[in-house]
Amino acid sequence: MTPNAACAPTWKDLPAELRRMNWWPLLLAPAAVIAVSIPYALGDTRVLSLQNSLDDFAPFLIGFAAAVYILRAFVTRNPLYILLAVLATAMTIREIHFEKTAAEPYIQKGIYVAAGLVAIWGIAWHKRLIGLLTGDRRHWSWLTCTFVMYFISVVVSRRVFKFVPGERMMHRVLEEALETVAHAMFIVTCLLGSWRRSAGSGSESSPADAPAADR
Repeated sequence: MTPNAACAPTWKDLPAELRRMNWWPLLLAPAAVIAVSIPYALGDTRVLSLQNSLDDFAPFLIGFAAAVYILRAFVTRNPLYILLAVLATAMTIREIHFEKTAAEPYIQKGIYVAAGLVAIWGIAWHKRLIGLLTGDRRHWSWLTCTFVMYFISVVVSRRVFKFVPGERMMHRVLEEALETVAHAMFIVTCLLGSWRRSAGSGSESSPADAPAADR
């Protein structure tokens, strides 16, 4: 076993890696809520119309992230980037509305199928993914915070906070605002990290080949 292999992180190290993460990007969640809620609280109902504009802009944001991850996956052969490219592409297709077509219901639900496939793929690659996930703290931090932001937007869309005064009128625009912030965070995430060929992609520097190289 090489020193690098001995020091390679495993999934047991994940809690420690999470503690070392930078969580400050999640401050964008309350910032988005405040940016939308204060004008409405002051009587400016025009903010409610933002949901349509944000919804129209969403495919371009997540589409950019998908394009970058596709390019990075092709250049680096990094399994993590391949998974993220598939997921971001599915999200892009979901954000493109196909109203008045028979495909609309299937396309909108396709993200869940894609997420399931990514999860299965991730399980198959789990030994390599932990090192790729935590190898770059900036990318790891932004990626985790981005997924948390998407989760928050889903929670808002499910109207978990319906007990809050004004939520009935605000939940749609809040959902779109949080989702737009998550898309923007995905763009930041896709631009972080190395563009070098992944050591786990089967190249000469693969950890699996290290013992043979030492002999």
